[in-house]
Formats: sequence, C-alpha cells, structure tokens
Amino acid sequence: VLHSRGDRLIRFVIAGDGPRASKWKALARGLPNILFTGWLTQNRIHALLRRANVGLGAYAPGASQSLPYKPFEYMAGGLAMLSSLPGELEELLAREGVGLTYPAGDVLRLTDLLDWLAREPDTTKSMGERARSLAVHHFSTAAITSRMIRCLEQIAAQPVTNMTPSAAEAPASDYES
Repeated sequence: VLHSRGDRLIRFVIAGDGPRASKWKALARGLPNILFTGWLTQNRIHALLRRANVGLGAYAPGASQSLPYKPFEYMAGGLAMLSSLPGELEELLAREGVGLTYPAGDVLRLTDLLDWLAREPDTTKSMGERARSLAVHHFSTAAITSRMIRCLEQIAAQPVTNMTPSAAEAPASDYES
C-alpha cells in the first residue's frame, strides 16, 4: 500500500527466518522498500535496532499473545512501537506513550500510522526515548532483580509462625487405634 502511494520514506527490514519466510518473500517480490535479512546474530540485531525508528509487532487477528518478548526488545532499543495486539500491550503503549496500536489485519490503519510516524520524526523520537527509559527503569534485568530482591526481603522479614498443626487441629487418621 505504501509503495502504491509513492511513499519512499518507509522501509521494512524483516529479520529472522521461519516456516512462512518463502511466502512473505514471494508476496514482497519487486517491492524496493522491503528487505529480508534472514537469521541475524544478537550483535547484528542490536545494530539494526540502532538504525530503526519504529518496531512493528504485526500479529494475526485473534493472536493469543498478551505481552510477547519482541515489544520489550524494541523498547530496550529505543524504538517507538506499532502493535496489533489488544489488551495489556495496548494499554502499556498508550499509558506510557511509547507506541500505538492498530486493529490486527487493518492494513490501511497500519499504513496511516506508519505514514504519520514517518512524517512526525520528533514525536517518533520522543516515543522511542520514553520506551528506552521504560525498558531500563522497569523491565531491565537489573530493575526486575531489584524488585524481586525487595519482595523476598519483605517475605523474609515476616515473623515465622509455627506451621505444624496442633494435635487438636490435625486431621483424624484412619489408622488411629
């Protein structure tokens, strides 16, 4: 759709490989704004994220994912996010101002949002900066570990009670004489 509109600003880089790769490549044949990289090392993925502006999570209608890993990878990379997942991810993107959601399968809405983000680079950059900050302060290993340690310390600080039931509370046994 973007190509037919004459858009030359937006390029799609599809990293990875999978059982549908040949189908997607066939559908994209002849479109100059789509690049398939195949499988990439983690270092190459990070380099790719540094060059990107938007991370796209295009999930099929009715997808059962709630909070998949990919959006958090995009946030850690400082990218604004476009997603088709309703629910928790949609709420997170809107609440934190780090991305937008479109209805799964709605190509025209997706195209309009991509076009808008491409023409609003300051907004897109701000979303990406907020996404990076969110990833570092709330979803990084260090942030999660710190919260987990605080939780465990709170549990450990609770007084220990005798967990063994008294004879009066113990269930009757079928083997008592």
